[in-house]
Amino acid sequence: MKNEKQKKRRSNQKVMKKEAQILKFMRESRNLSMRRAGALLNLSDSTITHILNGRADLHPKIILKPLANLWLQLRSIYLYAK
Repeated sequence: MKNEKQKKRRSNQKVMKKEAQILKFMRESRNLSMRRAGALLNLSDSTITHILNGRADLHPKIILKPLANLWLQLRSIYLYAK
């Protein structure tokens, strides 16, 4: 019985999907905090953390449009700062 309970536990493996890798790259390339990235994507900072740590899956349809909007916003901020 004890072995059955152990099998149901969460794995320690970190599995990062492509969407999470894109989010991580964009966040790090613009020096955004998790909280700021979450605010730009209308997601909580804890959700961003779970996604980047591989504990939450991110459906592409949910995130691709906000990621595109985030990229455009960051691009315009970056170009304006130059």
